[in-house]
Amino acid sequence: MPLNLKINYPLILLIVLGFLPFVVLGFFSFPMGDDYNYAVKGDEFGLLEISVNEYMTWNGRYFSNILVVMNPIRLNSFFVYRVMPFFWLFSLSFSLVYLLKSIFDKLSNQKLWTWSFFLILLYANKLPNISEGLFWFTGAVTYWL
Repeated sequence: MPLNLKINYPLILLIVLGFLPFVVLGFFSFPMGDDYNYAVKGDEFGLLEISVNEYMTWNGRYFSNILVVMNPIRLNSFFVYRVMPFFWLFSLSFSLVYLLKSIFDKLSNQKLWTWSFFLILLYANKLPNISEGLFWFTGAVTYWL
């Protein structure tokens, strides 16, 4: 019995067009003050020391401090910095597919991915400040992940 997969091409096109501005704008993102600050601190003091110091004296976060210190600027890679919004969007999409699959186990993979991408677009479009929530590495690590 052949599989009867009905692909909704207009919906896929709308989803791709919805993600396109975020991907394109990601290539125009530039590091800001905290990005440089954490990169210099990470090089100067080391990952563990700066993470403990930030946790105890500044913000009380521990896992996001580790990620913030591992900023792509430390690698002198602005390309990786600019690709990170694309990574945030699609990594959250994979997470949402897993979540939706565990809740709605009867949905097809196509519907799971469609709903996942739709929810990501909805979330990204409703961020109070998209530049800090998606295109700024320190903000995205803290608020997105």
